[in-house]
Amino acid sequence: MKDERRRAPIGSSHPSSFSLLALLCALTAAAAASDEPYAWPLDLPRVVTGTFGEYRGGRFHAGMDLMTGENGRPIHAPADGHVMRVTCSPWGYGRAVYLQLDDGHIVVFGHLSRFAPGIADYVHSEQHARERYSVELTPDPARFPLHKGDVVAFSGDTGTVDPHLHYEIRDARNRPVNPRLCGVQWPDTTPPDIHAVLVVPGEPAATVNGDPMPAILKVRRNADGEYACGPVKAAGRVVFGLDTIDPANNGNNKLGVYRIQTTVDGQDFFKIQFDEFSYDNRQNELVSYYPFLMNEGAFLLQWRWPGNVCDIFQHTKGDGGLDMPEHPVEVLIESVDTNGNKAVVRFQVEPDRSDVVPAPKVVKRGTGKVDIACVNTWLVVTTAFTEPEPEAPVLAVEGAVGGPILPFRRIDAKRFRAAVAPAKGVRELGICVEHERIAPFNQRIQVFQRGDPERTFSVGEAALTVKPHSPYGTLYLRAFPATEFGAPPLPLCSEPFRIWPTTMPVDQALTLTLPVRSGSEKSLRVSVYRDTGLYWACDGEPGASSVDARTFGVYALMEDNKLPTLGALQVAGNGHRPSIRCEVRDTGSGIAEWRMTCNERWLLSVYDPPRNTIAWEQDEDLPEGPRTFALQVVDKAGNHANISPQAAAPVLKKSVDTHRSGRRRGG
Repeated sequence: MKDERRRAPIGSSHPSSFSLLALLCALTAAAAASDEPYAWPLDLPRVVTGTFGEYRGGRFHAGMDLMTGENGRPIHAPADGHVMRVTCSPWGYGRAVYLQLDDGHIVVFGHLSRFAPGIADYVHSEQHARERYSVELTPDPARFPLHKGDVVAFSGDTGTVDPHLHYEIRDARNRPVNPRLCGVQWPDTTPPDIHAVLVVPGEPAATVNGDPMPAILKVRRNADGEYACGPVKAAGRVVFGLDTIDPANNGNNKLGVYRIQTTVDGQDFFKIQFDEFSYDNRQNELVSYYPFLMNEGAFLLQWRWPGNVCDIFQHTKGDGGLDMPEHPVEVLIESVDTNGNKAVVRFQVEPDRSDVVPAPKVVKRGTGKVDIACVNTWLVVTTAFTEPEPEAPVLAVEGAVGGPILPFRRIDAKRFRAAVAPAKGVRELGICVEHERIAPFNQRIQVFQRGDPERTFSVGEAALTVKPHSPYGTLYLRAFPATEFGAPPLPLCSEPFRIWPTTMPVDQALTLTLPVRSGSEKSLRVSVYRDTGLYWACDGEPGASSVDARTFGVYALMEDNKLPTLGALQVAGNGHRPSIRCEVRDTGSGIAEWRMTCNERWLLSVYDPPRNTIAWEQDEDLPEGPRTFALQVVDKAGNHANISPQAAAPVLKKSVDTHRSGRRRGG
């Protein structure tokens, strides 16, 4: 058996000094885990705050997050191998080291505060040679060999907000894999929580509880620990989803689960399992959840969305649609974490034989409005009245299956609904709703099927190009000038433009081209921005009026004519390595590069976006005698702000240069 004792940092001639508590933790962990194929990377209790496959805003977490509590914790190589890659960046994983293990796996450690001495010297030399903080280095495999337990880096918070260690394992094809499958262990005795069940019509003619819209079923936990809900009535084909998390650390963390499995009347029906996934098709993670109700919950699908090739959906041959029989069935959905803890929800699905909802008696007349929603790969038109309405509206649809006149289904006294699916080969739906108490309603909706030839359509001078693999099954699209949007932080160079529906999933990105107002055509400061609901994000390249988009919503061209804002350059201490830092913010395109100098000599400084600061690394002695410091910051539009050279003082006043410059080296 190989020596698994904790080793000194690479390039160090003496062991690091740890606290007594950390040393005791390390000895205890080493004794308990001597047979583990991969050593635990921290000399700390095994506390996991993020898991493989955990929901992260429409995508899967590629690794696991380990609690560190503070920066500077030693990080150990889990197995023998070598350092294959080292990166430094203000964004993403921040400082990160990639290890090629002898067994073929790749390990990624992210958000590091610093590297082990030998690696740190190598990175430091390359950064100074290039006069750049951001580097991506691939050392020779023989340069940094590793043995299990060697210290390779120290934990930090670079590229993120809270101190923690991102620990990711990839296979030989560079695909993230579940650490549990590699023998990585941590304590977990808490079963998953189940928040709600989603039941969705699986075809346009299907209904759930008499409605062509999905139903969210609230659950209750029984005395035996199982969950129950329902019953639910269904007609035609239905599919299921589950909103579930794995609570940890006294409920302070909501982790991802490992497996969700559905049985119908005791027979295996559908399963997803988080063993691995690929960076090559990460956009498919958008349709691993039900995309049209994300504000109601993160419902992991128990059916395969058309075009979704995510690995987690490759465990069942069928598509997950249940054709409702003439008798009730029991559906059981099981949520399992990586330690085998389970949570189960049971409910009955019954044939829907309910009578037609009777028309209400008229008391007073109300007005109605029309809404169109996406359900799976078709549309549902809803008319809702302010008062009980006895007369159904008339729905005329050009290009629909069963058209041109489609019947509305009465849902209750005030609402009517109808499912609309395009006929084969239809490229546009024309939807018209008529009723004496509804304002005239006419909409034309573009229809794209997966595999269709590339197609561009124009709205005024704006244009949208949809690629053959843009749709997941069927893609619906309307584009029109926006009337409601957040206050633009920069001068508009085009009219705001809305693409509907906001939550439509897109596989291959669409290309949006916006018209540029006269006078802005050649400005490199003009880019495409998107209203996220909280702020306007710069989605396009400088000087480009087009953008590849997978997210619908409101877009506009804006000119970033605002300089980065610099605070006072603060110099604390009079020794050879004082603390030097500056607050920096940018309203528009974002910070691209920066350069800090002392007596015109380049200093290795770090931009920290979460904290809006640039700080010197204090990696070398400054020259004796008088010192003058300067800082240049450039945003992505080419605007730059300067703190002109000035003598050191506890706080240095800033002097901002208001002209633009070309591209400069970063820190």
